[in-house]
Amino acid sequence: MASLPETPSPEIAVPSTSRSWVIPVLGYALSIGCLVWVYWGYPWAEELPKLLKVDWHWVAIGVFFEIATYFMQGWRWSVLLQPVGHAGVLRATRAVYVGIFLNEVLPMRPGEILRPLLIAKWARIRLSLVFCSVVMERVIDGIWLLVFFAITVSVIDLPKRVLVGAQALAGLVAVLAALLLVLMFSRGLAIRMARAGRRMRKFATFLLGFNALARPRSLLAGVALSFLYLAFQVVPIYALAHGYGVPLSVFAATTVLIILRLGTVIPQGPGNVGVSQAVLVLGLSLFGVDRNTATGLATVVFAVITVPLVISGFIAFLITGFRIRDIFDTKGLTPSRSSSH
Repeated sequence: MASLPETPSPEIAVPSTSRSWVIPVLGYALSIGCLVWVYWGYPWAEELPKLLKVDWHWVAIGVFFEIATYFMQGWRWSVLLQPVGHAGVLRATRAVYVGIFLNEVLPMRPGEILRPLLIAKWARIRLSLVFCSVVMERVIDGIWLLVFFAITVSVIDLPKRVLVGAQALAGLVAVLAALLLVLMFSRGLAIRMARAGRRMRKFATFLLGFNALARPRSLLAGVALSFLYLAFQVVPIYALAHGYGVPLSVFAATTVLIILRLGTVIPQGPGNVGVSQAVLVLGLSLFGVDRNTATGLATVVFAVITVPLVISGFIAFLITGFRIRDIFDTKGLTPSRSSSH
């Protein structure tokens, strides 16, 4: 395979202007506002016994699948990167868990930037290619979420406003998927753009990155693993609902997962605190779960899912051997030279 045009790897820097605080403050404000909305007037004295009586057999199942979910993500990521380098399942999974840990303890999801930087350094893969693989992950997940949702709406009745929103999202994902396919098979266009001038060269390199990753075997395997990655995420919601005494069906749990994924897309406070509870309460209300029960279940889901991820992510973070402040100085994380792929 022909080599890609040489371009410097992007570096991530913290803005030095006084406006750099605006977005984190907005994220915290969103989280705090959601927390107030969810827990205002919540009868802790009445509901706390229910929280303490959750069935721990269901909790164990939920925790197992939640942790396994991100192993699946690491496996999927290493497969998508196979055409351009050997990331390895364990290294990719460790990078995923480091990213999750930072997302849980810091605002605005810095782990989404750090995990590609780690893999680029560890596997010596061009950073632009790693970022392309992350974009592919998101688009494939979006397609599977729509497939899951299409199946659930054929089995259960949902409000019209939810269906309209899903249709709008389906249109957006269809456009993104079509664009991704064009990018994957646009090598000739990218080469012409690279020759057009310096300004177009970086964008052309990005296009060539998608083209380099577009290998049928790894792409199909990545799509199959994406199905398992999302299916695994349904299990904790289903298990914890049953452990809390809320008999959600698999289809209802899938719908709640889709709403949760969509509702937490926007970067916000650490661990999506507040927003995730609010979205879960809204999702559960579609299936007749009363407000107090939905709030209690959302609290259980957040606690049971967050604590194991923080612990496992912290262990991965310690193994990595750097400090939290190092994420604001990414020179050492950027590969010193481009991959040969």
